Amino acid sequence: MTGCDEDGDTDCELFGDCGGSGGGGGGGGSSNGEIVFWNNQSWVGDITVTIGSDYDVITQNVSSPYCGHSGCANFNGSPGSYYYYASATTGETWSGYASISAGNCTTFQLY
Repeated sequence: MTGCDEDGDTDCELFGDCGGSGGGGGGGGSSNGEIVFWNNQSWVGDITVTIGSDYDVITQNVSSPYCGHSGCANFNGSPGSYYYYASATTGETWSGYASISAGNCTTFQLY
């Protein structure tokens, strides 16, 4: 369930894309984007990143993250600015706003 809602779709409640079976495509609408939170400081341990009621856990230290990177905290959804809160097993915390852009992958380092 990490980083997903109860049916396994990443962050549908947060980003408002929980509709039923809604027919495929249509053009011209706003497309979703992605954001990946990452860290390269091994001393902080695992980091739980929360956006709204959704969360994911950073379990690996990386230097060149990409969206969908295993061990990073991955979210996707509608374009906009979202409040995040992150806490490490060693007690460090981070918070602020991160933006998602339509059709793009944003990398967001916690340091």
